[in-house]
Amino acid sequence: MNSEPKQARAKGQKWFDFQLFDVPRLEELRAKETAAQEQKSAARKGKEKEEEDEAPDESAGLTRAEELEKAELLRAGFAEWTRKDFNAFVRGCELHGRTSLRRIAEEMEGKNEHEVSKYSSQFWRKHEQIESGDKAVRRIEVGEQRITRRVEIGAALATKVTRHKNSWQALKILYGAQKGKLFSEEEDRFLVCMTHHLGYGQWDQLREEVRKAWLFRFDWFIKTRSVQELQRRVDLLIRLIEKENAEIAEAEAEAARKAKKEAAKKSAAGQKGSQPTAAKRKSDAGAGGSAAKKKR
Repeated sequence: MNSEPKQARAKGQKWFDFQLFDVPRLEELRAKETAAQEQKSAARKGKEKEEEDEAPDESAGLTRAEELEKAELLRAGFAEWTRKDFNAFVRGCELHGRTSLRRIAEEMEGKNEHEVSKYSSQFWRKHEQIESGDKAVRRIEVGEQRITRRVEIGAALATKVTRHKNSWQALKILYGAQKGKLFSEEEDRFLVCMTHHLGYGQWDQLREEVRKAWLFRFDWFIKTRSVQELQRRVDLLIRLIEKENAEIAEAEAEAARKAKKEAAKKSAAGQKGSQPTAAKRKSDAGAGGSAAKKKR
């Protein structure tokens, strides 16, 4: 384990920015302590006695309140965190998102979820005081964007696959002009279904599934594709699927709007038919009066 912070504390000279101490205030208090110690040392040697007498506040060291403040400031930092811990924390946030504290802790050695949670709450309040803090935050934000994109891709694949009763045999890709001449529709169907099954980004596993698939036992083209080639093909298929899903969703929304409009028209027509017009009401009233006169 990196002993960098322990060495610094032993010397009493430096706090590291990623440990999130209030360094300016601690340095101020330490400077006051050092000045007092130096003056006392000089006084014992019989030097600068007059200066010591003229500046009693400096030689007094820290007040009781300042001692308590210093102790609290030291407790508020993370003296046991090393540079390695900090880098692992940032990497964990990048891979899993800042709120996935348990999974971030799993990326780190010697840190549990509670310790990570405590550090995380302070990091997001004080990251600007870290020299590389802005860079770390940008890395985390880019990682979270990738996580969001994976979720979107997973949802798109689920929508496409569940649209078919037996997707492994019946799923079809609407290629348009982007089919290409290398991959067959059967190969593409397998790639889409297996990516949905494994999860997007599991490229090594996808390659292994392709190589051991009985369906491709004589298909040396796909069995010899690299991880990068499979990823590029899957990414193309996902773009086609997302376009198809968007078109279907828009068509369904348009159909729903039309159905709602037609239902509103029928409802209005029904209400209009059930209510007699003014002329009809007048005619009915006249007919009723005539019948009454004849009866008399």
